[in-house]
Amino acid sequence: MSWDALLIKAPPDVTSLSIDQLPGEFTLRLDSRSNVISLLNEIVPEIQYLDTKWARIRTDNFSIEINLSSNDPIQALMLHVYGNENSIEVIKRICQYTAWRAYDTSNDTFIDFDQNSVTGFHHWKRYKEKIIEFINSVKNWSDND
Repeated sequence: MSWDALLIKAPPDVTSLSIDQLPGEFTLRLDSRSNVISLLNEIVPEIQYLDTKWARIRTDNFSIEINLSSNDPIQALMLHVYGNENSIEVIKRICQYTAWRAYDTSNDTFIDFDQNSVTGFHHWKRYKEKIIEFINSVKNWSDND
C-alpha cells in the first residue's frame, strides 16, 4: 500500500484539483518525455528506469515508484511512495528544481513544503496501520475457528 502524490505544473493560485476550482486555461503538461527524463536524471542521479513507463528511486529508508505514462509530452507524474517520510525531501527537491507542484492524493491538497509537508504522509501512515491491524484481527479471528 503506497502513499501517492501527483507531480503537476500548476499555478500557485490553484489550491485544489477539483474541477470547479481549476482556471479555464489550466492544462496538464510537464514537458516533453525526453526533457522530463533529463530533469529527473539531473535532480535524482540514483533514479532507475524499469521500463519506458516506470522509474524508481530507492534508498535504505524508502522507495518511490514513478509512473511516467507513455504520453509525450508527459502531463503528470504519479509517485507511489513506500517507506518513511524521508521520501518527502526527494519530492521537495524535484519540485524546487522544476517548479512543479506535488498534490497529496490522500489529503486532496498540494503539499506545502514550507510548513507541515509531512502531514499527509502521517495521515496516510496511520490509515495504513489501521487497515493492517484490521486485516490481522480478521485473520486471527478466522484462524481461531
